[in-house]
Amino acid sequence: MQCPKCGKPSKSRNLTLPLCTRCYKRAWDAEQRKLPEYNRIKREKQKIRELDPTYKAKKKEWFRQHREKKLAEPGYAERERERVRLWKREAYRALPPEEKAKAVAKSRKFYTGWSPEELQKTFEEQKGMCAICSSKLTPGRYGMCADHFETSHGVRVPSRSVKGAVKHPRRLLCGPCNSGLGHYESGQRSELFRIDAYEKYISAWGG
Repeated sequence: MQCPKCGKPSKSRNLTLPLCTRCYKRAWDAEQRKLPEYNRIKREKQKIRELDPTYKAKKKEWFRQHREKKLAEPGYAERERERVRLWKREAYRALPPEEKAKAVAKSRKFYTGWSPEELQKTFEEQKGMCAICSSKLTPGRYGMCADHFETSHGVRVPSRSVKGAVKHPRRLLCGPCNSGLGHYESGQRSELFRIDAYEKYISAWGG
């Protein structure tokens, strides 16, 4: 095959436009130079659309009408979840420190039932020690875990498995004990240590 632009031999597998390596690179560079301008125009159009008070309503109506078709697209649900996850992460990073603390407290209350007051009170009651192994707790993502269990209509259910389940806060644990307790309660007990301590903890604090 020959390149349609320069006439030189081309090894491209693209039968519709078999460009040679040099012409393909030039075309690619030209498209990349256009990209910032294209993105700028796209952002301006989006801002103009968002100024329209009926824009969100129209968007919702369009999605409602095309919902079945959209959800049937392969990989659409995964792409949408990833888009929302990234949007939430960027929105969280843009918050000032005070708002971040409020967002973390709100999320903890929603998922585990722990309020900031309960967390502080329990931390003081335990004197900063893990309720199972008595190791020192260091406030942070993995250094201190707010343990809880969930029930639905009075029946114990796995965490985040039933919408509207009631959250029951228990005690504060270190990361290894929280992980081990989760494995113990899910039935994976073959390679666990401290099984007696886990049983004693559950009988004392419910679950």
